[in-house]
Amino acid sequence: MRALRIVGIVIGCIVALLIVAVIALQLLVHPNDYKGRIEAAVRSSTGRELSLPGNIHLQILPALAVTFGPATLGNPPGFSSAQPFASIRRASLRVALLPLLHRQLDVGRVQIDGLDLRLLENAQGQGNWSMPAGKTASPQQSSGSQMTLGGIAGVVIKDSRVSYQDMAANHVNVSIGHVGTGVPVPVSWNLDLIPGPGMRLIPLTGKATLQYDASTARLSGLDARIDNSTLRGNAVVTNLTTGAMSFDLAIDQIDLDRYLPAKAAGGRGGCASPAADTSARERPEIVAAAR
Repeated sequence: MRALRIVGIVIGCIVALLIVAVIALQLLVHPNDYKGRIEAAVRSSTGRELSLPGNIHLQILPALAVTFGPATLGNPPGFSSAQPFASIRRASLRVALLPLLHRQLDVGRVQIDGLDLRLLENAQGQGNWSMPAGKTASPQQSSGSQMTLGGIAGVVIKDSRVSYQDMAANHVNVSIGHVGTGVPVPVSWNLDLIPGPGMRLIPLTGKATLQYDASTARLSGLDARIDNSTLRGNAVVTNLTTGAMSFDLAIDQIDLDRYLPAKAAGGRGGCASPAADTSARERPEIVAAAR
């Protein structure tokens, strides 16, 4: 569930970047002249500091297209201001013109280069990705101008980093196909995961198909490489509200001792625990299933 939450947060950050881009598009003429207004609007609505030191390039025809970066978004009050919540090196996207007349946002291919997302929780268990209740718009305020998201042609994330407390994913590269409710969405990824201090780097690569609607999400055709192990199978979240899920996953081999911190894995004299090593190696295939 932590992995699903992190994925959801990453997608939420991408949507936030889209909103910033749409604000720039609505200005239409000389967007760099309005960077101060964009930063002030974000500060007013989120309580966070947005910095846009780079240029915003706008193209109107044949589609509305915007490229911007670098950019940084600060942490909310109560978190350190020493490092931003998120930063990007460069981002670009296109928006179809005609659907805008019907208040529908049809987004073309989104490209994000050099995202650095730092997820933190404070002592009260609050996450720096949360939006204060007082900062959300009421339905009365937003219903008149609200746009619906028709779909996204695809998302490409390159050379990025995502961290959660002491866990970090470096060299993150993700490719997501056409995104829409009820349609299969192909996803592929490769990254280097560091689970915690003193733990070895775990390379992760893989691909799968994601399909979702208002209440469920299904992952099918999973084929992932985790270090020297191969994981295949399917999973479904049957209720996105409660997190209820079922899965059918198979992994061909795994040696858990490889992923323990150096002192724990070394034990006495740098040798792994015989019992743990035997249990990991005597089962050539481990199948996990839940219904």
